[in-house]
Amino acid sequence: MSDNPWDRLGRGSSAGRALFALYSGDLAGKKAGNTYSQRNREKFIKQLQQVNRAFEEEKKEKPKAVPKSQVKVTVPKFNKKKSSTRGAYAAPVGKKPAHLIKDELKVLEEDLRNEATLHQPKRTLIGDKEKQRYATLLEWNGNPPPQLPPDWKPRKAKGRRTEKEELRDLFDATMSEIDERRAFMEEMRAAGKGPAVLQQIKGEIQTRIHDLRKIDELMQNAEE
Repeated sequence: MSDNPWDRLGRGSSAGRALFALYSGDLAGKKAGNTYSQRNREKFIKQLQQVNRAFEEEKKEKPKAVPKSQVKVTVPKFNKKKSSTRGAYAAPVGKKPAHLIKDELKVLEEDLRNEATLHQPKRTLIGDKEKQRYATLLEWNGNPPPQLPPDWKPRKAKGRRTEKEELRDLFDATMSEIDERRAFMEEMRAAGKGPAVLQQIKGEIQTRIHDLRKIDELMQNAEE
């Protein structure tokens, strides 16, 4: 190592490197540290000012509340009116004379008449018919069934048909079938159809004529 003392403070030694870092080393870090320190200092000063301001406001005197016992309220007073008929009903000392009793009765009748007029209903009272209508609405929840017309009568149930009536209907239906086949046979003859078709239709007509005879016999033996 050199004997020159300045060489000992060079950057080649640990002491020199420490001095270099202290005086001319990380300048950006120092600048950032100073910036944050200043910002924290300003923030702390603002908080301190707010605390002082709140403390000063608490020191100010607040208006004293008035005790309830000292509050005065003016209550209006109304004189009670005496009833106009009170004197008429006042019982005199001793026996009442006849004219006083008559006067009291007149006053009483007048009061009763006025009271009856006062409580008289303003509308016409409903009759039994209207009461029944309201009762029906309540019974059916406002939707009563439609009313039947006054001339409505229950339909009579049809009785069981007799055997002869049923045979009569069957006889008429068979006659209609015979008439239809006769008309159809005439149409086929006019159209020039062969004898085989006409013979088939005649056979159907003969069968139904035979059925008519049986139905007629049953009708003669059937009960009404």
